[in-house]
Amino acid sequence: MAAHRPQIDTLLAFSYTPPLSNSPFRSRFHLGHFRPLALGGPMPASPRLAALSIALGGCCALCGCTLLKPIADVFGYWPSARTASSNTLPPLLPSRDALQIDLIFVERPVGDPLLGKSLWSQIDQVGAVSTTEAESLKRLGLRIGNAGESICPTLEQILRESEPADTPSSDTRISVKKETLCIGPGVSSPITTNSLAKCTIDVPTVSGTKQENFENFRSVLRLTAHHLQDEWARLEFVPEVDFGQERLRPATASAGLQSVWQPTMSQEVETLLAQRFSTKLHVGEMVAITADAPENPRLFGTRAFVREQPGNGQMQRVLLVRLSNMSRVDPVYAEAGPAISDRRR
Repeated sequence: MAAHRPQIDTLLAFSYTPPLSNSPFRSRFHLGHFRPLALGGPMPASPRLAALSIALGGCCALCGCTLLKPIADVFGYWPSARTASSNTLPPLLPSRDALQIDLIFVERPVGDPLLGKSLWSQIDQVGAVSTTEAESLKRLGLRIGNAGESICPTLEQILRESEPADTPSSDTRISVKKETLCIGPGVSSPITTNSLAKCTIDVPTVSGTKQENFENFRSVLRLTAHHLQDEWARLEFVPEVDFGQERLRPATASAGLQSVWQPTMSQEVETLLAQRFSTKLHVGEMVAITADAPENPRLFGTRAFVREQPGNGQMQRVLLVRLSNMSRVDPVYAEAGPAISDRRR
């Protein structure tokens, strides 16, 4: 088959300007020696133009598809090409004493057998909190236990049968939600567990209970992490009730080593300091928190971990708090050498 000869595209306009009569290059590169170019017909080429075309074609064949890539892929000394998936800035590094904590919310219908004895028989409830804190949590309607580093079979089944909260039509499905926090020692982070338009709660007091009505109710567990030693931390939880309308209120904020007052948009806050509790965790361990008596709607734990879901009725939430990572201080050993008493004066 005969080789295809180059053609000029007949759809593109072609303009030609003859050289000036006094051009110094007329004697050597006289364009008048070329035949008139006819649109749609074969285009004659000079030997120099043909050699240039052959050289350009050889370069394209040698480079291949690299000419279609960004410059950074061909020349190593150029910075990498900026794409939509590339990070333009390096990631922020946490502080030396920061702790990484994973929060996992799991929901099951109230009365589900997986949230009964089959779960709590595999979770340590005795060593999770002290005896005094356990009695206080009982009055508040909360239940807590140390789930350990390895997931027990019942908890594994709960996670396997749950679906991500961002799946379509998640309002009518059993869902699981995960969040990750990176907080420093002494810094409190609020964990919102539930919100209601209106509710009534029996708040524990020293002499008994006090009935209180709340509007725009929001249950919060304020988490504070304390670094104990390498791979060990103490997590402290303070229950609180946020209620009322959001408005500009004075609040404390940390500024370096000092605490200052500054206005922030927030609700009214009733902190239940007498019911705070803490637990010690090793890296990889997790603690489970949920309602102790979901059938009693007047308890804080029930309002915090039980909600109505369209299509499924009452759903009980379980909060899993896992100490996933923390900074480690490597020891520095002094070089071996003579003792101070052995040195000569």
